[in-house]
Amino acid sequence: MKQIQNDISRLQDLLSYQIMHTREEECFNELAQLVSFICDVPAGLITFIDDKVQWYKAKVGTENTEVPYEQTICQYALIEDDLLEIPNTLEDARLLDNPNVQQENGVRFYIGVPLRSASGHIIGTVCAFDMVPKTLTKEQKESLKIVARQTMHLLELTKRNRELENEISQILEEKIEKAQVQIRQVEEAYNTLFRAIAKSNPVIEFSPEGTILYVNRQYEEILGYTSEELIGMPHSILLMEEDLAHNTGFWEALQRGEFQSGIFRRLHKDGSVLWIYATYSPILNENDEVIKVTKIARNITLEIAANENLQESKRLADELSIQKDRFIANMSHEIRTPINAILGFTEILLEEETEEKKLNYLKSVKNAGDNLLYLVNDILDFSKIESGHFQAESKTFPLCNTIKNTFYLLEVSAKKKDIIYQYFIEEDVPDWITGDRLRLSQILLNLLNNAIKFTAEGEVSLRVSLLDNSTLKFDIRDTGIGIPEDQIDTIFDRFRQAEESTSRKYGGTGLGLNISKQLVEKQNGRIWVKSELGKGSVFSFILPFEKAEDNTEDTEEKKESLPKLKLGTRVLLCEDNELNQKLMRALFTDTDYLLDIAENGIKGLELLRNNSYDLILMDIQMPEMDGYETTRIIRDEMKLNLPIIAITAHSTENEKEKCLKIGMNECLSKPFQKKVLFDLIHYWSHQPTIADHENREVLTSEVPVLQLDYLKEIAVNDDAFIASMLETFTVNSVQSKENMQKAIEENDAENIRKTVHSLKSSFGVIGSDDTLLQAIESQIILQEDPSVLPLIMPLLEQLFQRIDQINEEISFYLSKKS
Repeated sequence: MKQIQNDISRLQDLLSYQIMHTREEECFNELAQLVSFICDVPAGLITFIDDKVQWYKAKVGTENTEVPYEQTICQYALIEDDLLEIPNTLEDARLLDNPNVQQENGVRFYIGVPLRSASGHIIGTVCAFDMVPKTLTKEQKESLKIVARQTMHLLELTKRNRELENEISQILEEKIEKAQVQIRQVEEAYNTLFRAIAKSNPVIEFSPEGTILYVNRQYEEILGYTSEELIGMPHSILLMEEDLAHNTGFWEALQRGEFQSGIFRRLHKDGSVLWIYATYSPILNENDEVIKVTKIARNITLEIAANENLQESKRLADELSIQKDRFIANMSHEIRTPINAILGFTEILLEEETEEKKLNYLKSVKNAGDNLLYLVNDILDFSKIESGHFQAESKTFPLCNTIKNTFYLLEVSAKKKDIIYQYFIEEDVPDWITGDRLRLSQILLNLLNNAIKFTAEGEVSLRVSLLDNSTLKFDIRDTGIGIPEDQIDTIFDRFRQAEESTSRKYGGTGLGLNISKQLVEKQNGRIWVKSELGKGSVFSFILPFEKAEDNTEDTEEKKESLPKLKLGTRVLLCEDNELNQKLMRALFTDTDYLLDIAENGIKGLELLRNNSYDLILMDIQMPEMDGYETTRIIRDEMKLNLPIIAITAHSTENEKEKCLKIGMNECLSKPFQKKVLFDLIHYWSHQPTIADHENREVLTSEVPVLQLDYLKEIAVNDDAFIASMLETFTVNSVQSKENMQKAIEENDAENIRKTVHSLKSSFGVIGSDDTLLQAIESQIILQEDPSVLPLIMPLLEQLFQRIDQINEEISFYLSKKS
């Protein structure tokens, strides 16, 4: 009786293991995720459809669980033999009344592949959708069809295994119930049940040593052998050569009565490999001795193949993404390098040329180059966002100042068109918030520039308001050409403009609004537009924010202390591009800097070993040895601490972070302006130490204290505006001086640093050299101790004298003008 009970328990285990143990729900959800990944869309679905409703077997990117049949888009995919792709649902006549399409932020792109059962019936779809129009590549479509085929295989396998499970469970329950009533009938019940299993599953029996004793028809079909060919043969005949080493230990465990199960690789008679899920059950006699081993198996070759196909599809998708990233990086380098040369040589010629006709030509070249760079930046920004490289920062910054500074960047463009250009910041808008200042500026510049571009007369205005304690609203209003009503819904689409003639007349890529939309939405905001053709537009967006607890702006990583360099600074340029080499030679002509050029990192290291340099300009992408490896050797092996400024054509935040992390001091993106380049060189080659300040005046005493070229340029020689700006500087600088004097009395170095930092932009507007300000701020940052104040007092005294001197010059200038 004990033996029969043991046999029943063992049979229950056999039945349990032979049923499919795949994680069905997880498997289908992974397929849905793969659909979303392949199509590069947020939503992927596996659906079933009848004449009334469509419900979701698996889903990614949607909260719905079912949709009425008449509202489905998949109903049109059911009649397709291959697949259905709708690049823009708003242009499909079948979907004019579909609520899922016509609603705001509705479905704009759809693709679906019908699921056809073995009997020929279409039972559902594998589909994907997005909220923006798009078109898939041939490779993406083929991958989607592979997923659909494997989904159908999985459904068929699941169906067969469930039927098998139900059948066996029913038989098992009946036999166990009978066994409980009369234990003497258990043996027959066991035999009956085993025969039922043998009819629906491959079964094979072995001796305890592994010799084949019995093979049923199903097993013959799996292996391709007849029972006569197998009976009497060792188990090893079914194994691949590399699996033989584990066979002895496997059978020793069975001989000890240990149950074995799992996924195994076996050889077909024709030499092909198949995969089975099998259970090996030792059968014991009443003395607990193994008398035979029964194996029940299931062919899972199709499942394994399906999984391999899924993995291959994912690998191809990952490879495609990597290739896309490489393309973006290479395109950035290849385009920015020649643009750098074009703009650089043009800037040199503009400084040297005096003939008005040639100057006009050169200004046209410069303007065209700047426009080309603007378009390239649009495309690269778009690619970075699409590839997922966008990351919003969260730093404390002065909101109102940021808005003002961004607004004024386009003031010259507005004045040239003689339109009213103004902004309003409501009183309850906080002065300091935590968020992404650069992205906010980029959004505002895009929208304001767009408004100015399409406004010939009238006004462009910006209004900033507070919706609640955590949401800001920005409204950019213009009296421009407006947008046709039928184009409102698509104006934020990529590469779209309101009319086909717009790009010819006004220029642009059609990416600015799409980039702005994505930047807003990536920060959990929302953007929209209201417009009337011929009367203007209002672009509005809202952004969540956190109000800063104090008005302390996050500072950038503190720069490493460097020794002050002598006059006639010697600079090493590592650059392989011959055109850029010529440009840099031209830029350094008539300067106090001595320039040596190495065409790659290896040559640069050789020059460093044989000469003494004060600063290095390092190109990143060079043959033989790139800028990264060269910098690593300079820092780690040569132990040199001289400043290194990276010059790169890859305009990405990751690139800049990588440059700084590897040991460079600054990162300058191509194309760059001459002034920006030499400002950086000047900064890093004239970092004064405290000891220097005790014995020497800062090298700015001979520089004119007031140079109004920049102010006149942005004011378009508007004397009233210039006078207003100078008066504002006088008031602010006197107040700043008083603040610093008070901070000296209170031994408050941090307050001095903040005041000095704010003065730098004011000095820049009036064209006054800010080396003193740079020196004071850097020393306070480096010391991180109030005790620095006595050491920098000579610098502060020079600064106070400089402020007084500037204000005297301003007073004299204004008196002459009046």
